[in-house]
Amino acid sequence: MFQRNNVKLQLALTTFSISLLSVKETIPKYEGINSITNLIKAVNASVSNQGTDPKKSSKKLALLVGINNYKNPRIPNLPGCVNEVENMRALLIGKFEFPNENILVLSDTSATHSAIVKAFQSHLIAQAKHNDIIVFYFSGHGSKMKDRSVDEIDNLDETIVPHDSRDPGGKVFDTSDDEINGLLDLLSEKTKNITFSFDSCHSGTAVRGSELARTIAVNDRQAPPS
Repeated sequence: MFQRNNVKLQLALTTFSISLLSVKETIPKYEGINSITNLIKAVNASVSNQGTDPKKSSKKLALLVGINNYKNPRIPNLPGCVNEVENMRALLIGKFEFPNENILVLSDTSATHSAIVKAFQSHLIAQAKHNDIIVFYFSGHGSKMKDRSVDEIDNLDETIVPHDSRDPGGKVFDTSDDEINGLLDLLSEKTKNITFSFDSCHSGTAVRGSELARTIAVNDRQAPPS
């Protein structure tokens, strides 16, 4: 569950549902199966918010995560996620003029839980300044886990599933919406022009072209405190 105050968060959602509460500004919500179309709409909205005053030129930063192959053999692998990240990179460079060096890509084995969080902190939060344009894109499995913050009606947090999640030793968990929300809080203190796009699923009802749903079973382990 994402809670936002005084931030224009552009959402380019495909099959990953997020609840928005305490919103004080209009937040456009784009839904559908074409994540590229939705991302175009969302980033266009961010660019419009930025304005055209050359004195207010903004940096453009992106973190793109795609996972085809998972470490835990019980998590089914997915086709196309890494390729979709490359498509997004090409889109951001070709249409929105993101500098290639400002786009960080994590794929498969590099897209671990800790690596995603660290990249978010160092590449996006640490570098972002007022009025900068930020894009975070995730393509891979989505799921749910036990809610530790007691803010979900169904007592389950929505999650994205990193490459190394659900290890046999029980040390690595999914990345919950609460964890993402904490990172977003820090990022939104820097800039209001933020686009999040999740090409994943948490319900099992969304189907991709190969009829493979991007979802896995709920993680019923008790995660440690954040």
